[in-house]
Amino acid sequence: METEQAIWSRVQTIIADIFDRAPEDIAPETRIMTDLGGESVDLLEIAVRINADFGIPVDEDTVFLKSLRYLLAECRAGGRQPEDALREAYPYLTPERRETLAREAAQPQAMPLLCAGDIAAYVTAAVRRQG
Repeated sequence: METEQAIWSRVQTIIADIFDRAPEDIAPETRIMTDLGGESVDLLEIAVRINADFGIPVDEDTVFLKSLRYLLAECRAGGRQPEDALREAYPYLTPERRETLAREAAQPQAMPLLCAGDIAAYVTAAVRRQG
């Protein structure tokens, strides 16, 4: 089974290729939409490459955090703790990352929050499940 570092390196290369960057320019905290100027078509290409390179199914809503703000709004409306909802929706993310997402997404002018490390964490969890 591949190590977490080996998976990160492969995901880093996929993202670098798609955005025509050197792999060393992509860090786990690199924001796909804001730092790299990503668009929805780029996310689709990332999903296709992950599926092809790793042989895993890709749930785009989950891996790309597409429902994050909706999920947090539901929590606020229903009195549910965001930490619980985020743990259920994104179990592959660390507790620290989920806390950061909840805090940043709550800000009115929050930019898209998806980072390269989020994608790598998803892939790592999926590869381990296939195991």
